[in-house]
Amino acid sequence: MKIYVEAYDKNDNQILGNLDGQTVIRARNYKRTNDYKRLRDLPAEKLSLNGRVKQYRFITEQGNQIGVILK
Repeated sequence: MKIYVEAYDKNDNQILGNLDGQTVIRARNYKRTNDYKRLRDLPAEKLSLNGRVKQYRFITEQGNQIGVILK
């Protein structure tokens, strides 16, 4: 299964470009991956420049949202 990780700011605008945390996770259970655990456990200031990211969304290949991490 391929899961896309998308970053959003406090105004719910998607942050585009090469930003830490934006990745593709290829796993059956994405919550068991190191990428997911890093996004969940580290403070936003350490994940991206200026702590701009307020949430990460996990999106399937079909475009369905299956999870959110709030920062």
